Amino acid sequence: MTLGHAVRLHGALVGPHRLIAIGAIVLDGVVIDEESIVAAGTLLSPGTRVPRRTLMMDSPAKPRRTLTDADLELIHRPTNSMFS
Repeated sequence: MTLGHAVRLHGALVGPHRLIAIGAIVLDGVVIDEESIVAAGTLLSPGTRVPRRTLMMDSPAKPRRTLTDADLELIHRPTNSMFS
């Protein structure tokens, strides 16, 4: 998991291979499925589920698009470089 500056997580289920950008707010009961990105400044309302390989944006959050291979590289780069 990669967290940007000033991310606020509260009672959410977040595991590896997720990118949560600067200033995102993730509230109670949110589930972020694997290989997903939450854009900067996004608000994930209580109980939101982020589908696998999805970019979430806005306040409140909405799915914007399916992630590309380039997006997936952004998610995996930090963990790949730590263990290579």
